[in-house]
Amino acid sequence: MTPEAFRKLVLSFPRAREREVLGTREYRVRDRAFATWGWPQDGWITVKVPASEQEAFIRRYAACQSIPGRPGVMRLYLADVEENDIRPVVDAAWKLAVALD
Repeated sequence: MTPEAFRKLVLSFPRAREREVLGTREYRVRDRAFATWGWPQDGWITVKVPASEQEAFIRRYAACQSIPGRPGVMRLYLADVEENDIRPVVDAAWKLAVALD
């Protein structure tokens, strides 16, 4: 998946907005981030999903990696994912951000 395809995907979610933060692209709904491109470094995306769903995503999608000490936070190398694989992950992250607001 390309960065532009990822951007298009995340901005397709209702009320999703993009902003630049310290050289990254952060995607928010209302006042909560649900995805970040460029963290921990260029080419990676980071999402926060419900901690209860994290292991299932990691088992199902080889591109998902947990971040130790951060329950529910995962990173994915964008070049290793297809839209069909990442859409459910981004959907879960978006729903969590909406629910927490």
